[in-house]
Amino acid sequence: MGAKLFGAAVKRREDPRFLRGEARFVDDVVLPGMLHAAFVRSPHAHALIGAVRTDAARAMPGVAAVFTHDDLTRFMKPLPLFGAVPPGLGAAVRIDVRQAPQFPLCRDRVRYVGEIVAMVVADSPSRAQDAAERVEVAWEPRPVVTDMVAAAEPGSPRVHETWSTNVAVGFTHAVGDVDGAFARADVVFGETFRIQRYVGMPLEGRGVVAVWDRRDGSLTTWNSTQVSHFVQQGLVALLGLPPNRIRVIAPDLGGGFGTKASGYAEDALVPIAATALGRPVKWTESRREHMMSAGHARHQTHAIELAATREGVILGVRDRIWLDLGAYNVWGIVLPYNTVAHLLGPHRVKSLAVEVKGVVTHKTPNAPYRGAGRPETVFAMDRAVDGLARTLRLDPAEIRRRNYLSAADLPWDLGMPYRDGNPLVYDSGDFRATLDAALAAVDYDRFRREQSDLRARGVWRGVGISGYAEGTAIGPFEGARVSVDGAGRVLVATGAVSSGQGHETSFAQVAADALGVPLDWVTVVGGGLGARPGPGRPGVDSDLRQAGRRGARLRGRRLPPRADRDVGGRGPRRHRGGRSRHGRRQAAPLRRRARLRQGDQSRHRGRSGPRRRRAGRGRRADGGHGVRRGGAAPVGIADGLRDAESGRPARDRDRPPRVPVAAQSARHEGARRGRRDLAAGRDRQRGGGRARPARRARHRDSSDGLARPRGDRGRASPHIFLTSSQS
Repeated sequence: MGAKLFGAAVKRREDPRFLRGEARFVDDVVLPGMLHAAFVRSPHAHALIGAVRTDAARAMPGVAAVFTHDDLTRFMKPLPLFGAVPPGLGAAVRIDVRQAPQFPLCRDRVRYVGEIVAMVVADSPSRAQDAAERVEVAWEPRPVVTDMVAAAEPGSPRVHETWSTNVAVGFTHAVGDVDGAFARADVVFGETFRIQRYVGMPLEGRGVVAVWDRRDGSLTTWNSTQVSHFVQQGLVALLGLPPNRIRVIAPDLGGGFGTKASGYAEDALVPIAATALGRPVKWTESRREHMMSAGHARHQTHAIELAATREGVILGVRDRIWLDLGAYNVWGIVLPYNTVAHLLGPHRVKSLAVEVKGVVTHKTPNAPYRGAGRPETVFAMDRAVDGLARTLRLDPAEIRRRNYLSAADLPWDLGMPYRDGNPLVYDSGDFRATLDAALAAVDYDRFRREQSDLRARGVWRGVGISGYAEGTAIGPFEGARVSVDGAGRVLVATGAVSSGQGHETSFAQVAADALGVPLDWVTVVGGGLGARPGPGRPGVDSDLRQAGRRGARLRGRRLPPRADRDVGGRGPRRHRGGRSRHGRRQAAPLRRRARLRQGDQSRHRGRSGPRRRRAGRGRRADGGHGVRRGGAAPVGIADGLRDAESGRPARDRDRPPRVPVAAQSARHEGARRGRRDLAAGRDRQRGGGRARPARRARHRDSSDGLARPRGDRGRASPHIFLTSSQS
């Protein structure tokens, strides 16, 4: 079946709630009995920590707890680190990597302004912040290192006292005959370019909410993260819990840009506080905190040289690169090697030599913000090419025409591996033709002719040219579980977090095309990793109630052909397992009525005398030890937000559910208890009494590990797996 919807122009499905102000962000999560966290952060870039006095803070009204490193010693394990060297890359390029552990709370030394020393938990954000200001810390300031080039030199003060150098990532790489290229060059252009430090600034700051369920020893946390997997992995190590006990929910994300991809101390401390106190805890970042402690970015220095002929053909490139990684090398080789792999871009250069030093300094750690090393290196190369053009008195567009790869040059092997270890080869494309098309689109020649006349009148109008080739889709990859209910409606569940890419629309288009159903039959739920493992949903939030309650999973039954036409359509045609009612197609029920087995009725009756009345709406069972909800099954609280699809304002969504509770005898709570048993009268059988349903023998299917009736063996469940990637 060809694609009809994927790639088509359709209305974005996620936009209405954003335009109406009804999106669901972390700060919209409100739970009963919630506490609020505030943090005591270092005002020094480098200092030793003496005494930490918390008595005054603990005595303030509303304060539930004040935690330091010594109070939470058993939780003080290193935060997640990323960017290990893949085997293929390590075999081709020798890379020295150092990564020092960073702990959620500092114990004896701070290494950047904003690093956390203590956490205060109180009954309101303002009280928590007031108490945090009453925590007294005895600081002993130490020498700081702020210049990345100087920090890389021997004799510079060490950021990490156990290291012999401040160089956290170091390597060299050469392609072709660089010395020969510079020896035979007619002209050599060299310059040093400095790219300043950035801080990604999403509209929504970071935020964390966590609640500990001591009944089953599970944790649920809401986090404004771009990668919920990273948050879960970090909590597994810190809390010592298995992944299926940690549920991570990333609701609507108000911008990420890579800044929210790192593993932060707050991601761990808020769940730790919730676990220690047994109450929900929430933290919402301020702009000041974001500037201090959210991941910084960019900040590179390039000492680059180009060797060229008189005609402007580039023969070779040399580049010495310094990267300021901040106090901790959180991302390993990601930023340094991304920089090298994208240096040459679309230029036809056969000889290259690079020397790279990723340096730690007393600054906030870096994060892979908006390109993760690519924009910096493209800037350096394009500025160098422009400088060479001025030296040779060539137009910037013309010198690029003479050096860009054309279709005749491809495939082009750059002679180095990419960051995943695979060979870096351009297999298709025509960069020179693309450049000409872009110049024609802006009428570049006319612009140049008019430029001199404009300058004579005092109007300075310029034009810049930049070209690059970007490697993407190196993984890791995210899966999706697609489920189809009895009415043909589709649920796509994935752990991938959308930060503006339109997952709800694009994933729905793919699923609708693959299954042949209308687009509005597909619901996409993302950004969740489940704490309660559900069958067939590995790695994906198994409690997707805001969409999953619409229908049970279709097990062991094939969809009718052309579901978009026959399910819900009109006509006398019948499909296997379907029904016709009032001329409209209806899918067969998924579960047959339970049959009574002889002798089972007495098991649910009293010891003697007439049958007992079971607990129902407004009735209380004898004994009254267990608890069951009276009335119809309540709507689940989806991702901490009540009736998330109803479009009600946040103040109504966030109120705790008001569901009457009636008692039920504990002896009725057995293996069959669950969501379907919450409604009174659900298991009442015709003819009176209770009975267990007669169940057919089940087997374990080897393909997905799910139990199914033997009669359905060999039938495939309608599951489709989608993948997306993180570059």
